[in-house]
Amino acid sequence: MKKEIEIPSLGEEVKEVEISFWLKKIGDKVEEGEDILEVITDKAVFRIQAPASGVLKEIYKKDGAKVRVGEKAGLIE
Repeated sequence: MKKEIEIPSLGEEVKEVEISFWLKKIGDKVEEGEDILEVITDKAVFRIQAPASGVLKEIYKKDGAKVRVGEKAGLIE
């Protein structure tokens, strides 16, 4: 089953984040709830958790990319 990694809401004022770095690389196994990605807002640093267990198949947004809340950043299969 495929599950896209979506940037969640991190507060009402946060509309966009910057991807600091991926904690996993393509081909790595991930567990649901495991930290997979770190993002930066203008006020804080957050870690995004894997929405499902599986293998990280694709990274749509690379380190340093600006990503809107709700946008897809990667794919777990």
